[in-house]
Amino acid sequence: MLAELEMDNGHYARAIGRLDTIPRQDIVHIPTMLPALRHAYLRNNDEAGFEAHLYRLLEQAPYTSIIIALGQLVHQRDGVDKAIELIGERLRAVPSLGGLDYLIDLYIESQRLSGKPSPDTRLLLLKHHTDALLLNRTRHRCQRCGFTSDALQWQCPSCRFWGTIKPVIGVEGE
Repeated sequence: MLAELEMDNGHYARAIGRLDTIPRQDIVHIPTMLPALRHAYLRNNDEAGFEAHLYRLLEQAPYTSIIIALGQLVHQRDGVDKAIELIGERLRAVPSLGGLDYLIDLYIESQRLSGKPSPDTRLLLLKHHTDALLLNRTRHRCQRCGFTSDALQWQCPSCRFWGTIKPVIGVEGE
């Protein structure tokens, strides 16, 4: 990937530019590029730029991974309660299992920070269930033959077509 080469050479702004072309090429690959985008912005000492970029991406595609990345930034900067507010608001519009799992994590942390000796058992039960459901979910599926994989592959090993494996999106997906 060209963005990785740019980052390897310390050209983080150029890497961000390269990564910014991915949504224009195929919007479903936004979740795949987010870790590299975060790395480039943070190495460039531009957390505010990363947050603004995430909001722009969210307008294009309301993926759970973008919502969680925003929640993590807000959590670090403004605390767990603000993160809960943001994630809860976003999940009302775009519910997802991964988002719910992250929201439960935030509620458990909020209870610990408020001085509760242990989290509410109902929250722990919900967390157990979301963890189990997320463990067994399909992450990528071939749009042509239905082959599933945990890892993104550019060529489907089943039907041998190129570029047909996409991240699964929706309530149970990404």
